Amino acid sequence: MERLEQKYTVMINAGLALERSIKKYNQPPAYADQEDRAAYETTLIKRFEPCYEMTWKFLKIYLKQNFGTETIGSKDVFRQCLTHKILGEAEVAQLLAMIEDRNLAAHDYDQEAAGVLCSKISSMYYPILNNTVDSFLKS
Repeated sequence: MERLEQKYTVMINAGLALERSIKKYNQPPAYADQEDRAAYETTLIKRFEPCYEMTWKFLKIYLKQNFGTETIGSKDVFRQCLTHKILGEAEVAQLLAMIEDRNLAAHDYDQEAAGVLCSKISSMYYPILNNTVDSFLKS
């Protein structure tokens, strides 16, 4: 159980760092120029990556400890969360879409794609990751 609690703490901290980056991205200082905006985008994407990683790795340990379920990779983890009714269908669909965008960002970076990804992180992916965390806070 200690390992699960440790992963949970790391997941929470990653989420808080992502939240700070989203605020900065959504409300840049008045003096921010295009170069500053690009830096905010890069920071947001870089903070999204560990938040995503810590969330699925936490869920992987949770599934193993609570259901004895072995999983391989994030897609399997999210699908098993649906099977065990930890997450709903809509949440899992969003999480699976998030994997694809995260993989694109990690392997093929361009400024236009970064802007689109930042918008998705801010409006779709952070809320689903945050709701996933919140569901464990309530239980």
